[in-house]
Amino acid sequence: MLPCYEQGVRIVTVCGSLQSSSSNEALLRAASTRLPVGMTMAAAPSIGDVPHYNPDLDVEPAPAAVAGFRAAIAGADGVVIATPEYAHEMPGVLKNALDWLVGSGEFVDQPVAIMSAGGSGGEYVLRILGSTLEVMSARVVATLGVGGVRNKRDEHGAIVDPATLDAIAALLTDLGEAVGDRR
Repeated sequence: MLPCYEQGVRIVTVCGSLQSSSSNEALLRAASTRLPVGMTMAAAPSIGDVPHYNPDLDVEPAPAAVAGFRAAIAGADGVVIATPEYAHEMPGVLKNALDWLVGSGEFVDQPVAIMSAGGSGGEYVLRILGSTLEVMSARVVATLGVGGVRNKRDEHGAIVDPATLDAIAALLTDLGEAVGDRR
């Protein structure tokens, strides 16, 4: 049985992939179907719209895409990031978006759950992304690596593997509990 959040928990998602048929976006779609009662989920603005980080541009007002991304993270009770692993690293577009948040404080004490889908399950990216978020003072409260993800999707690209769906639900429960501890 899923927990119930009477006060409501607002979760914002960030996808580290820009690919239209992304397995990591499929993880986030699956998460939206496994939400505990009282938890809502909305996608942050696309990180593909965030310009290359340049401290000279990090002035008020911030570029519109940056301001929208910052507002989404700041307005969330918790964040879920799903990202592929490229050469044992996070995609440059995700690192760039995070760079815009380093000095602005949106991730300070923010509960974050991270997921990675791919052939090997993203072991390296989960560790590296977790370290990056911790340096930004976020609290990484749950991780999930999903290997062999192509075999866990149906012909429409949806995650259908029961064990994976259960693991996603558990990740969301852990995130919700961390939000409750923060309140």
